[in-house]
Amino acid sequence: MPNSLFDELRRHVAWSTDDEALLRRFHPLVQPELERVADAFYGRILAHDEARLVLQRGESSIGRLKVTLRQWLDRLLSGPRDDEYVGTRLLIGRVHVRVGLAQHYMVGAMGVVREELDALAETVDWPQDERRALRRAVCRALDLDLALMLESWREALLEQQARTERVAALGQVTGFLAHELRNPLAAIDAATWLLRGRAPDERARGLVDRIARQTGLAEQIISSVLGLVRDAPLRRGRVSARSVVEAAVGGVVHADEIAVEMSGLESLPELDADTGQMRLAFANLVKNAVQAAAPAGSVRVTGACEDGTAVVAVEDSGPGVDAAFRHRLFEVLATTRPHGTGLGLALVRRIVERHGGTVSYEPRPGAGARFVVRLPAASDPQAAPEPSSK
Repeated sequence: MPNSLFDELRRHVAWSTDDEALLRRFHPLVQPELERVADAFYGRILAHDEARLVLQRGESSIGRLKVTLRQWLDRLLSGPRDDEYVGTRLLIGRVHVRVGLAQHYMVGAMGVVREELDALAETVDWPQDERRALRRAVCRALDLDLALMLESWREALLEQQARTERVAALGQVTGFLAHELRNPLAAIDAATWLLRGRAPDERARGLVDRIARQTGLAEQIISSVLGLVRDAPLRRGRVSARSVVEAAVGGVVHADEIAVEMSGLESLPELDADTGQMRLAFANLVKNAVQAAAPAGSVRVTGACEDGTAVVAVEDSGPGVDAAFRHRLFEVLATTRPHGTGLGLALVRRIVERHGGTVSYEPRPGAGARFVVRLPAASDPQAAPEPSSK
């Protein structure tokens, strides 16, 4: 959202420096009560079956969400309302669209916070006129935040709808094209196999190998497109997240000049997942990282378990992603590489979200990119893990 629009919102609610100062005075007085406000907030939200299902299968456990809400409340009262503040508020609306939380829950949730903070404002030992001004400041601050979140929710929903329409249009022709293209590719592949044994010299064998690599690439593109548009049921089973990630990393070919490291994977929980699909998602992330780190760099894959969530990060030492392009990273056909297809990250997001998880881009300090996948751990600790071949 442009700064001019945020300035317009501040003028609309009559926000002033006096409001900011009042909230900062109020903050230390009520800070011990903010945890109780977070409990009341989620108590009200979880009373609704639809919201409870979305939250429990979405971003993370309720415990982690309460910590996030507490941080949001601290920042609401302490400020400052700068570009970074606006960015965090805009992100909330996008997250709600991503996890499928309806807009009215956002409005209702803000009403809960308003009630709690208004009641706390009435208890402070200030003159009556200052308490009245404080209550107005709380309302204005919440109005600002709600306007930001609703605006980003609307924009994210429109983007999601446009993305769905693009995928639907792609799906109308994908099945036909896949069939029609795979037939000649199969013939080329068979002919290549025969020619390889009859090539008269090294140069000819090199050309045959090049044909084989390109037909393999074409087959990968077809499979990626089919993976995006098909909605086949997941073949879920108990699987070791560590095994899946290690298999994905091991399957990515890279030059000796690229150092690939793994750490913390032993702490990852087991997942209820489609092994092949998840391996494909992680392999795409690692392959992108290897390409970004080329010709000589490093890739690091780390794992952790946070509040019942498997967290896998894939980092590279490459140039990173331009800030202007980041919001399009996971869109179908969006790519920054001259020969990229724009399918890899879109497929990663589809696979991860079908498993109830999220994938996000996080800039690294200095240079490089960092993609973080969060997946819910398997709920039954007694189930036997599905073997995962590397």
